[in-house]
Amino acid sequence: MVGRVVYSPCMKCFDKYIENNSFPDFSFYENLMSESGVIHFECKMGHKNAILIQEKSFEILLELAIENLVDKYYREAIFNFASAQERCFEFFIELISLDNDVNDEFYENMWKRIFKSSSERQLGAFYFLYLMRFKKSFSYDDKKTRIRNNVIHRGNIATKEMAFEYGEYVLNNIYDIVQSVTENINIDVLDKFVSKSMMKRKSEIKTDEFVSTMSGSIISWQVATDEELERENKLLEYSRKKPDEYSKMANKANGFGNKVLDVNNEGELILIDAPSNNLKKGAKYRGRTSLGELINNFTKMRDAYKANIKR
Repeated sequence: MVGRVVYSPCMKCFDKYIENNSFPDFSFYENLMSESGVIHFECKMGHKNAILIQEKSFEILLELAIENLVDKYYREAIFNFASAQERCFEFFIELISLDNDVNDEFYENMWKRIFKSSSERQLGAFYFLYLMRFKKSFSYDDKKTRIRNNVIHRGNIATKEMAFEYGEYVLNNIYDIVQSVTENINIDVLDKFVSKSMMKRKSEIKTDEFVSTMSGSIISWQVATDEELERENKLLEYSRKKPDEYSKMANKANGFGNKVLDVNNEGELILIDAPSNNLKKGAKYRGRTSLGELINNFTKMRDAYKANIKR
């Protein structure tokens, strides 16, 4: 997924190549992102595809804002950054409801009746729930909010400086929310949220479509203890020195399902039990990335995909 355009291969073609023991076709097709999060397209062989985008709404909107910055559409960038922040607030509200075992039907009815058509009410609900859950207030900058209001509501011409200033502000707010969630809420609740979202998207699939999923968020959700981070660095170094052995052991770990790789004190590659999904003591969010770095990553990804498009 890269912004407004989704670059996707035909997974039916991929499967057929694998079945025939031949090199798979990695051609990419250019498709527009949809509101529903499901991409429908037909490949050159006539295969009908339905691709389920796994990213949350705020992640998709954030990527659109990054694309706008790259393409110098600064007003659109501010608009999409603002939308991404609002949808991140909505994500948090729903997640806290799930964490407190609120009935899905009760939540949906309340959201539609009271919050859906009012961003002010959504904002109030977010700030109050954040305060109740973490016993501290969420940061708020009136100056940055005025940038958004002046551009969107008063028709001010957005400059590059305004777009980047507001983008950095929103990005940091989203990282603050993601960090609070990943460090304090069990991953099972996050999985429940994702499953609920995917069920909605699956309802749009047609019977004659080949279904696959796509995940490529520009937001990292990595949470790890210092020990786990050290283990990852050791594994990275081992994979560089002995790629063949590392690949064989990685395949072996995948076969078990509940095992992961580790490097012991003697420098040997071994299998250990996979860590629990429960919150781990000392685990910290490791996913913060600067806006400039996200822009560089986006540009490289888009250029790489474009080189493989089938017209």
